[in-house]
Amino acid sequence: MTVNSYLQNRASSLVIHETEKEKIQKSVNAIKPRLSSYFGSDLSDALLFGSYTRGTILPRSADSQSDIDIMAVFGNDYGFKPQTFLDKLKRFAEFWYPNSIVAQSSPSIVFETGAYHVRNHPCLQELARLLHTGEQERLASDRSERVQRRSYRV
Repeated sequence: MTVNSYLQNRASSLVIHETEKEKIQKSVNAIKPRLSSYFGSDLSDALLFGSYTRGTILPRSADSQSDIDIMAVFGNDYGFKPQTFLDKLKRFAEFWYPNSIVAQSSPSIVFETGAYHVRNHPCLQELARLLHTGEQERLASDRSERVQRRSYRV
């Protein structure tokens, strides 16, 4: 095997194939209406972000922790603490995905849809406004740096 053929094989193994893309899209298409029906007017928006939206998501065969990031945006008229929203998202995941292992992985709720892990991040409207004003990449970069720092801790 030449270096070039090795690299070509390796690169092709990091591309998500159509059937896997279809499964992901089916999950994404299902979760947004479920969030809306479950939370009603308490939910302001549900935003996709992360590697899936950037087109850099890896197939499960290359990264078993590959996930879809969805930010659930809530108003907070009653001054609830963030944990309140995490608890609500956990109940949502347990209701709609009863066969999945649902866990809090601060600051998010993680569950399996059948295609990929879903990381559901609660968010208040103030943060959502930042996201809509071009801050997405800065926040994603900050998050990526935090993940990298955590990954290297022993």
